[in-house]
Amino acid sequence: MPIEFPKGASSASVRGRLSGRQQALYALKVREGQVITLELNTTPAGGLELKLHDPRGGETTLRQLNPHGWTAAAQQTGEYVITVIRTSDRPEASTYKLAVAVH
Repeated sequence: MPIEFPKGASSASVRGRLSGRQQALYALKVREGQVITLELNTTPAGGLELKLHDPRGGETTLRQLNPHGWTAAAQQTGEYVITVIRTSDRPEASTYKLAVAVH
C-alpha cells in the first residue's frame, strides 16, 4: 500500500489491525539523503515491530529515537518498503498507528 503525503506535507499516518503472524507493507518514495522518521503506536502495547527495506530490498538500519520512534537516512533514491510485523502470541488482534515523515 503506498503512503502518499498530502500536497505540501512531509508526513502522513496510516492505521491498521493485525492478528496471528500477519504483516502489513507500505511503500514510500524517497530521495537519496532524505531522512525517514517512523513512529509506531500499538494497542495492546508491544507485539509489533518495524522493518525498513531500501529500493534494492536490503534491510535499512533504523536508529531508535524513543520507545515508539525510529529514523534512517536514505542511501539511495527509490521506493522504500516499511513492514509492520506482528510478533505477539496474544489471541487478540493488535491495532496500530504508523506515522511517517520524510525530510
